[in-house]
Amino acid sequence: LKFRRAVDFIRLHPAITAIRVAMRAFDFWFAVTDRPQNTWASDPTYIRALYLINFTLVFFGWFGLVWAWRTLGFYEVALYAGVFIVYPLVYYLTHTLARYRSPVEPFLIVLGVYGLAQAAVFIRLIQLPPAPSSMDELDESETVEA
Repeated sequence: LKFRRAVDFIRLHPAITAIRVAMRAFDFWFAVTDRPQNTWASDPTYIRALYLINFTLVFFGWFGLVWAWRTLGFYEVALYAGVFIVYPLVYYLTHTLARYRSPVEPFLIVLGVYGLAQAAVFIRLIQLPPAPSSMDELDESETVEA
């Protein structure tokens, strides 16, 4: 009965459904607390700082995922893409709390650091040594004998 009512509501009110799904997606990625009725004006300073840190981490995590996908290919980042894209879908459609993102955090941190490093290389804040393009370019001292 509830499933049928939910499907009927989605069918009759697609705009409201889309807005609610978008709000839950936003909450999944950007909420830092499960406090009800939290607003920017009433949040303590440390919660506001967490919002800024979380936004930066999410931004660089997604940037790192896109950059890795473009440079390494799909098969190298498929696990990360699955965690970022597939795992949250159920929470976008049902209900989300900040704690539901906990399994994503390690992946988010790895990709966030990768994205930050790639952004720093891209804007030339840091310079990495060039990677050898083939085994022929390696020195004799760098080769490993069996």
